[in-house]
Amino acid sequence: KQMETYYVANRNSDIFHHKNCKSVKRINQDNMVVFQDPVDAMGQQFKPCRMCCSELIISKPVQRLARNYASYR
Repeated sequence: KQMETYYVANRNSDIFHHKNCKSVKRINQDNMVVFQDPVDAMGQQFKPCRMCCSELIISKPVQRLARNYASYR
């Protein structure tokens, strides 16, 4: 029961996936890194997959856009 939910990352990329994500099928077994939860994965500098972990993606602050807009004036 402990391994019911887990996340998989490719050690050659910086993205982790839910175990059921279709991208996991493309990861070579030798390059798989398994995490118990997304906090562990993010703690090791992996980023959430846009398809299967979109709820974990932290949106970029709007401040940068506002600053760019202001510089055009």
